[in-house]
Amino acid sequence: MLNIFECLTHLQNLDGIILNQKKKITQKNEEIRKTQQNIENKKIEWEDYRKVYDKERIELSRLELELKDVEEKLNKSQNRLYSGDVQSGKELSQWKSTMENYEKTKSNLEDYVINQIDKIEEMRIKEKEKEHQLFIQRFEKDIVSLKKDIEKIKSDLANNIQLRTEAIQNIPEEVLSLYEELRKKFSDPVVEMDGDTCRGCHLGLPSSVAKRVRKKEEIIQCPNCQRLIFYK
Repeated sequence: MLNIFECLTHLQNLDGIILNQKKKITQKNEEIRKTQQNIENKKIEWEDYRKVYDKERIELSRLELELKDVEEKLNKSQNRLYSGDVQSGKELSQWKSTMENYEKTKSNLEDYVINQIDKIEEMRIKEKEKEHQLFIQRFEKDIVSLKKDIEKIKSDLANNIQLRTEAIQNIPEEVLSLYEELRKKFSDPVVEMDGDTCRGCHLGLPSSVAKRVRKKEEIIQCPNCQRLIFYK
């Protein structure tokens, strides 16, 4: 009978290992899913950042074109003013006023252009792009590593499942059926008797039950938790 319990405890140990391996595979698959989501989030963040950068570049181009247009108008006004074509005092005053407006607009636009250039430079697009690429590379390496871990665990799991198949051959069918039913409730359906106490539920056993367990002649279940009890 002790031999059956040795087979049962061996089976229980295998089942514990198999369960842990399945949990690890699930956990690592979840890590892969989260890492893939991180990659997608980083790509979206980068695309949004790039769009803002492109928008700022477009704004700079617009300001530069506007500045160029004002400079051309100012030059034309200066040429007209100093060409000698403007002779009356009223017309001269109007042209001077126009030039002053152009110069003021030109000065403001120059400030806007400088500020816009500073704004674009502060975005550090090349540095940000490099950071983004490094993030993606690191995440992709993590996924490769996790997939390798899963393959290793799957290989070990397959081996342990084979060992389990071999282990149950040494256990009577009715005992195995009882074990499988108890395993649905407990991770440790097979426990050792400690003194006169069940190590599963930690409750004392009736003396008559404890005596039967010590005889090692039959399969005994704890009357409290129903676990299979053995005595070394």
